Amino acid sequence: APDPAAARAEFRERMLRRFPTADPAGRRRAEQLACLLIGLAAGARVVRLLDPGHTDLDAVVREYGALAQQLIDAMASAADSEDEDG
Repeated sequence: APDPAAARAEFRERMLRRFPTADPAGRRRAEQLACLLIGLAAGARVVRLLDPGHTDLDAVVREYGALAQQLIDAMASAADSEDEDG
């Protein structure tokens, strides 16, 4: 990107605003989720690490889905705890 800081800010606004990021732990989980998804996209599309001819794409979806869901569940649990506390 010509302006990396602007690209990061735009990404955070578009993609991370839907997740609780007010506290450091929430922000960390949201950023981890973004990195997980960006890594999958880069590996699959840019680097072509996941050759469709030799890769069980359903397994990739299940495995990455499980990792992403763990982070989403942790964010939801933290948000629920905050709602109960305050």
